Amino acid sequence: KMKRISTYFKPKHVQNYFKLSLTQSFSPIVVSNEIHRGYVYFPSKPNPNTKIQSKRGRSGIIKRAQPSMRDKMNVYRKWKNENKPFNTTIYLEFMHYLVESAFDDHRCEAWAMEIINDQIENKSVPDPDIEIYNRYIQVCARSGKIQNAEKIFEMLCSTGPSPNQITYGSMMRAYAIKDDSKNAKVYWDKMIEANLVNPEKVIFQDVFDGLKTL
Repeated sequence: KMKRISTYFKPKHVQNYFKLSLTQSFSPIVVSNEIHRGYVYFPSKPNPNTKIQSKRGRSGIIKRAQPSMRDKMNVYRKWKNENKPFNTTIYLEFMHYLVESAFDDHRCEAWAMEIINDQIENKSVPDPDIEIYNRYIQVCARSGKIQNAEKIFEMLCSTGPSPNQITYGSMMRAYAIKDDSKNAKVYWDKMIEANLVNPEKVIFQDVFDGLKTL
């Protein structure tokens, strides 16, 4: 059973993600599953004088690194070139990173499609599920590439996996960012037709206004 990595790292230990002295016994794939839990961090240039609060509520001198999305994609491709045993959690985690970075980096949509295609070609894991496609649509929404989101949505409707509430909400969000209530209402109506929302209990305008502020 894998133990959690809760020991604090001094700044010098964060210089190289693949050579962290306290994680050498963990494969990169196993370690990456711990990234979002706050135990392991990507490389950065931490300030030795910086003190932050850890997720466990104790103070330490670890620097919570903020690498660029390009850095993360370089890690992803390094693992891929080394034939690391990818799993669905890894693909989903990198898609999550892309959603977070999509407002700031126009390359995120292309990178998201690269990850989806890699998962499709990887016969050792299941094909992308609706969670992966939802994140792709969210990346498109944030990067302003609504036409690509529409193409994926149409594909999901015709070949699956079937869209869920998050899928429709992500499409509405894409138009809410542009304050386009007319096209957002189209996906609201489609969600009603799919019996995924009760219009008697939820009002479109309230949902639309909420999506604009996300």
